[in-house]
Amino acid sequence: MTINPKKICLIVDNPLRDLDGLVLLAWHLVCSSHQVFLVPMYEQQFDLFSIKPDIVVFNYVRKNNSNLITALHSCGIEIVILDTEGNPLIPIRGVLERIAALNIEQCITKYLLWGPEQYSSFKESGIINANKLVITGCPRYDFAAYPLRATLSNPIPFSDYILVNTNFPTINPKFTKGIADEEKTMRMLGYDNELVKEITSKIIENFQAFIDRLRSIIDENPQLVFVLRPHPFERGETYGTLIKSENLFIYDQGTSISAINNCRLFLHAQDCSTAYEALMIGKPIVSLKNFMPCVTLDNFPPDDYSFLPKTEADLLQFFSNRATVSTSNINSDSFGHQKEEVIRANYYKLDGNSALRAAAEIDSIQVNRKPWQQGVQSGFKRIFQIIIGYTVYQALGRIVRPAGILKRRLKSFSVGDIERILTRINRARESDSLIDVILYRPRDLKSRRMSSKKTVLLSKTFNWNPDQTQSCQR
Repeated sequence: MTINPKKICLIVDNPLRDLDGLVLLAWHLVCSSHQVFLVPMYEQQFDLFSIKPDIVVFNYVRKNNSNLITALHSCGIEIVILDTEGNPLIPIRGVLERIAALNIEQCITKYLLWGPEQYSSFKESGIINANKLVITGCPRYDFAAYPLRATLSNPIPFSDYILVNTNFPTINPKFTKGIADEEKTMRMLGYDNELVKEITSKIIENFQAFIDRLRSIIDENPQLVFVLRPHPFERGETYGTLIKSENLFIYDQGTSISAINNCRLFLHAQDCSTAYEALMIGKPIVSLKNFMPCVTLDNFPPDDYSFLPKTEADLLQFFSNRATVSTSNINSDSFGHQKEEVIRANYYKLDGNSALRAAAEIDSIQVNRKPWQQGVQSGFKRIFQIIIGYTVYQALGRIVRPAGILKRRLKSFSVGDIERILTRINRARESDSLIDVILYRPRDLKSRRMSSKKTVLLSKTFNWNPDQTQSCQR
C-alpha cells in the first residue's frame, strides 16, 4: 500500500476510445490509496488548477498543450505522458520532431510507451532522457486479454455480423467543421501546405474507392448483416447517406475491441490500426488495399494474416460463400507465434497488465513539493481565465465558437459510465473493492470558480477494508 497517497489527474481525450483503459488505470491507483481525477480534455485548462494535483497524466505532448504542461511544471506538478495515440501507424519521426521543437523535455517526469518499437525510436532520438522512458503497454488493450475480455458486452444488437471499420476522419470529421479545419490542423503540426493538399487528395480518392467496393459487397449479399463502425473522430451519418441498404447498420457505441470481439469477420479499407485489435482477438481480417488508388503503407504487418482480394470477382465470390465467411482460416492459429511477435513489438505484452504496469510507474514517483507551489502562469489567455472563472469563460466561448459545445458534448462521460466499467473490472479481477465515484466539487470559493464540475473523482470508500488492497493485485 502506498505510504503517501497522491492526487493524480488522468486526462480523458475521447471517452469512446480511452475511458475503459483509463478507468482501469484509475482502479489500480485507487487500490494503492491514491485519489484519482478523470478530467475531460476540454476542461483541463480550468480543472487542473482547481484540483491542484501532485501528478498529471497527459494523453500526449503537442503544441496545443505544451504551454499548459510548462505552467503546471512551474507549479511543481509532476508530468507523465501516457500517449493514447502511440499505435504503430503514427509516423514516429514526425512525432519526435514535434516534441523536440517544443523544448519541453525538462518538464516530463516519465513517458510511458506502448511497445519496444516505440521505445527504440524514442531512445535513439535522444529527445527524451532514456531514464524517463518506460514500456508499459497501453491500458485500453488490457480488455483484449482475459480475464477482462470476458467482461466485454456486445454494443451492437446482432450476434452474427461482419464488422466494417472505417478510418477517414480527415475528410469526414466529427469534431470540426470540415476538411479545411483538418488541413489547418495538419499545417499547425508542421506539414507544409503542398503536402497537406496531397494527403487530402489521396484520402478522398481512397474514400470513394472504398465506398464503391463496400456498396458492391453489401448489394450482392443481402443475406449478410454488415455493421459499420466509424472511426471515433468520424461522422457515421455520412455512410448512411452514401450507402442506402437494409442490411447495413451504423453503430458508434462501445469500444472497437468490444465490437470486434463479437463480430464474425473484420473488414477495412487498408492500414486501419483496429486490424491489430482483430489480430489480438483472433478474428478473420479482410483488407481492400488492392482496390485503393493510393497505398498508404507498403508494409502493414496485419496484412500477412489477412485476405487481400486482387479482383472484384475474388472479392464478391468470397462474401457470397457464406460457409467461407463463417469458417475462413484467415488469421488461423497456425500463425500464432508470428502474430505474437508482431503484437509484442508494437503493443508489448498482451497479458491484461498494461494498466498495472503504468500504475506502478506513476505510484513510484516521489512528490517533493509543497501542497501547492504557485508557479508562473503566463499568457493573456491564462490570466483572463483566472480572472473571469469557468462559467463566464464558457459562456463567452459559446458566443464566439458555438461549434465547441458539440465537441464537449460528444466527448463527455458520466459517473454512471465509470461505475459500469468498475463493475466489470471488479468482476474480472474477482475483487470486492469499493470505490466512491463522484463529480468533483471543490470546497473553497476560488477553486469552485475555476472548476467545470465535470471532472470525476475516484477514491476509496470510507469503510475500505485493508485486505481489499491485496485483492486489487489479482
